[in-house]
Amino acid sequence: MLNKFILAFCLIMTPIMSSAMNEDSNIVGLEKTNPGSWPENECIKLSKASGFYLKISGDLLKESGEKRDKGDSRRADELGSASLYFSNQAANYAANYRAYCK
Repeated sequence: MLNKFILAFCLIMTPIMSSAMNEDSNIVGLEKTNPGSWPENECIKLSKASGFYLKISGDLLKESGEKRDKGDSRRADELGSASLYFSNQAANYAANYRAYCK
């Protein structure tokens, strides 16, 4: 059951990551012409926030797997959805970091 959940998660994340990779190739040219404009302390906050949300996402995903192993698929699905939400938040903060701090 956990393998199915991991497979589904990977299938959901693949298109998201692919589009992000395509966007990154377009951003590279802009980064050279428009260096970061935010103060260093704000950039540090963005970086820490991204890491914080990524940590939460990983913890929720781990807990989701544990719940699924115990047979509580409803709660596992809820935790999986929450994990995806926090993963997206981490990606948003990372994108802002790339846009304003690099």
